[in-house]
Order: sequence, then structure tokens, then C-alpha cells
Amino acid sequence: MAAGPENTVRVTYDNGKISCDREWVNCFWEIPGREDIRWVFKGFPADIKYVGVSFLDFVPAKYRQGVPGFVNSPPFLGVGVVSGSAQAGLPDLETYGNLRKKGYFCYSLQFFDANMVQQYSLDPGGTSDPIPPGSEHP
Repeated sequence: MAAGPENTVRVTYDNGKISCDREWVNCFWEIPGREDIRWVFKGFPADIKYVGVSFLDFVPAKYRQGVPGFVNSPPFLGVGVVSGSAQAGLPDLETYGNLRKKGYFCYSLQFFDANMVQQYSLDPGGTSDPIPPGSEHP
């Protein structure tokens, strides 16, 4: 299923700083349009050619440690390019195949130049649950 507006994360580059419009996104596998995540990228310089998504097997140090319910393996089957989204700049990306692992997860967005040298990264997170409310997270 496609991610709806509640699960679309807008990632913006502004004057050397990257930010997400939401640090945590809540996925609900029983609600159509809420089971996956879509990332939309705006304002990135022309030298940024690629973006990657990695699901982390640890909680980054910037978050409170020891919160129960961490999913330390990918909560989705994969991530793909949204068809027709790469008209200018980076294409939109979207997860697919919510694996129904209840809890919270962390992921990394990595931004690369044409030589596949990483220039930037960001590490937000999300939750995966059958229905609201979302799992506790750090």
C-alpha cells in the first residue's frame, strides 16, 4: 500500500542543514495508508545525487536509551523509488511490506554525491503497531 499524508516525511535541505518535518512517524499496519513511510526530499543541492535508507540495529545516542520495545531489525521488506517522482532532484522513497513488528525503530537517511561519497546523514525513527496509539519511543 502507498503511504498516506500522515506517513509522509518531508526532508528539507536548507543552508547546509537537513531536517525532517517529523522526527518520529507512526505506522499502523491495520490502517490503509498508514502502514508504510514515504520520504519527500526538497531543496537539496545538485551535487547530491543519491539517498539511502538503512534501518538501524541500535538506538542512536541522541535518544533516551533503554526504552522497551526497540525493533532491532528492519520493520519493512524494503524501500523503493516512487514511480515518476524524480523529475527534479532526489526521487521520493517509500517502504513496502510492513513486517508487523510491534515497537519502535530507528533509521538513517544518507545522502551521497556522484562519487558515492556520503555528504550528509540524519537519524530519525518511527513506530509500528496494528492500530493507534503508537508504541512508546525515546
